[in-house]
Amino acid sequence: MYLILGKIAPLWEVYSLFPEPESQQQAAIARLQRLGVDWVVLADIVPEPREDLRFRNTHRIMWEHFKQDFDWRVIDSRHPFVYLLSRQSPAKR
Repeated sequence: MYLILGKIAPLWEVYSLFPEPESQQQAAIARLQRLGVDWVVLADIVPEPREDLRFRNTHRIMWEHFKQDFDWRVIDSRHPFVYLLSRQSPAKR
């Protein structure tokens, strides 16, 4: 979608299966904030039975940032680990 919209993707990691260092997660959060990213589609899906590879486990700092600063919606009840996140207004935080 970014190419179609003529925008630069804020993050390039397509599959977040492996743990990312804290410094890289902090840099990613700063990039999202600097670029004014207000919407995120997050798929917290992993091959069974590797719960340790869920985004919430491999990217804990980003997960906590998203939990704190975004409203979460499940896109489709048939896919309960796929979320649409929208940035909260400053007054709501």
